[in-house]
Amino acid sequence: MILDTSEKTLAPNGGLISIRPNPNNGVFEISVQSAITEDATLSITDLTGRSLYETYCRTNQPVKITTQLPSGVYFAVVNTAHGRKT
Repeated sequence: MILDTSEKTLAPNGGLISIRPNPNNGVFEISVQSAITEDATLSITDLTGRSLYETYCRTNQPVKITTQLPSGVYFAVVNTAHGRKT
């Protein structure tokens, strides 16, 4: 599984998304770094934008994700009150 986000800015206040390891076998950690700690929604989508996995998290706190998705390329989408990043 390869997730497409490479340390991208989340919102104007300067957040980053990091995924480790990437690529992975469906078990990985996502960290959403931001200037403020807030609630977020994390979705894993396929190339058509269909949501395949969704969970709630908080920025500045790493989240361990375990999925059973087949090998492929996926996108991580993070939504907070201050912005959205794919």
